[in-house]
Amino acid sequence: MLVFHRVVPKSTPPYSHTKSSARLISRYGTFGTTKTLTSDGRVPRVDTRPTARFTVVWQQESFPYTIKSVTGP
Repeated sequence: MLVFHRVVPKSTPPYSHTKSSARLISRYGTFGTTKTLTSDGRVPRVDTRPTARFTVVWQQESFPYTIKSVTGP
């Protein structure tokens, strides 16, 4: 599992938001399709467990600014 995020080009600092995505990696090293976790997140944090599960936590950039998370794969 590969989890990554990048700043959305149309956002402006210091309130820029990111798009967080994930991709599965097969045992042969090939990448699966990209799954978007959020396109409206600020300050994303990624954590992985030894069991190859990940958790991404972020604050929603738009009102009501809720804190959200997703665990996978």
